Amino acid sequence: NYPRALHTLNAILDAWRLNQPIPPSPRKLFEELQRMQAIPLNNRTFSIVMDAAISRDDPPEFCETILNYMLQCPKPESSTTSRLPDTHAFTTVLKAWAKSKRPDRAYRSQALFSDFCNVCKSLPDAMPNTVSYNTLLESLVAPINCNAERWQNLERAEVIFHDMLSQPYHNVAPNTTTYRLLIFAWADLSLKCRRAKEPDQGKIAMEIKNAPYSDGL
Repeated sequence: NYPRALHTLNAILDAWRLNQPIPPSPRKLFEELQRMQAIPLNNRTFSIVMDAAISRDDPPEFCETILNYMLQCPKPESSTTSRLPDTHAFTTVLKAWAKSKRPDRAYRSQALFSDFCNVCKSLPDAMPNTVSYNTLLESLVAPINCNAERWQNLERAEVIFHDMLSQPYHNVAPNTTTYRLLIFAWADLSLKCRRAKEPDQGKIAMEIKNAPYSDGL
């Protein structure tokens, strides 16, 4: 009975994820899963491996490798055994970049998010949501050594924020996390540099009051 076997396998993998860094490594397990024939796997199986890789500080490119593998999988007869990436899978890779200390994480996260938006029309279970947007914002507002470059990243974050305000997808709206990320990032930057252009905190506060708002997700 493959649904029960798949559920059991994913439960075991989830327990393994929560007890990192016990063997096998996420990379080794991913190789084994690709060869597995006895149980039809699904996108949750591979998302668990990506979550484990993040907890072990594996390079974010490894999560992108898993995501690209999932994108190349054929469309299944049943959604239960779909290996095609869903919203959680894309958001997990965004999280891998956000949690990395890589200097290119803002660029790589934006590139991935752009790909996400482009392919979501052809994937039934993949659509950006508020968590996806906030995870992208985490990369854009992250502190970096160059104040000028960080300023540019925060301006890109503002563009993403205004995109959220336009509600491009039915399940997207700024929430408290969105505003916290932006306000604290601007405040932190303003303390570190003496530039003529200052963040308009009053404007942001008014947008908190008037913008479409979601306290969930």
